[in-house]
Amino acid sequence: ITTLNSYKILTATGAGSSTANDTGRNVDYSRNAYAFDGFVTLGHANGLVTSLATGTPGAGTGLTTSGAGGILEFDNMLETIWETYQISPRYIGISAQELRNVYQKVLANGGSPLVRFNRDFGQGSELSAGAVLGSYMKQYVAGGGGQLMSMVLLPEAVKGTALFFADRLPGQYFPGSNMGQLFEFHQQRDWYQEDWPRTTRQYSTGVYTREVLVHYFPQSLGIINNIANA
Repeated sequence: ITTLNSYKILTATGAGSSTANDTGRNVDYSRNAYAFDGFVTLGHANGLVTSLATGTPGAGTGLTTSGAGGILEFDNMLETIWETYQISPRYIGISAQELRNVYQKVLANGGSPLVRFNRDFGQGSELSAGAVLGSYMKQYVAGGGGQLMSMVLLPEAVKGTALFFADRLPGQYFPGSNMGQLFEFHQQRDWYQEDWPRTTRQYSTGVYTREVLVHYFPQSLGIINNIANA
């Protein structure tokens, strides 16, 4: 399994093994029949998607620093969403891999460090290292001036993908839309417990719910994929 659009075979296998492992490539294994479509699926179908260049097979293309304390690909996506729909995303959902890569590129900023450590050694000699990247400054907002958007670490996020999403529409550009929250969950049935008949000495029970994710303007979703771990 690869999170890039390429892979590199380092050791050739026998013809029989290659043929056996090659079956099923035309089948979509990304869907779960027991779960509703999420933001990534909705974004690919309706939103703005940017795929980074293939680059070196098996290695791909990583994010690049903007030279001004940001990420060039992030700034381009934010600009595209603004110019297309006049919407400013409030969140960037990423995996731990992308969070680390973004942190390192922003901190190094192309070789010009932006962080200075201060320590009062009168309180001891212990020094804490490291930093946390919790937000990203977006330039394209209604009225200008810039705003911070949250960097959200998603447990189920796919490596190599960054998801941009907003939760509200700016009222001055969408008057009369009466659209508050852009997305919400609709429950057909709330959580309930089912106790199954005993067939052994063990009690069997299950907890279930029936719900669906509703997004009223999925065109506002932005996705950057094919991001290399670099």
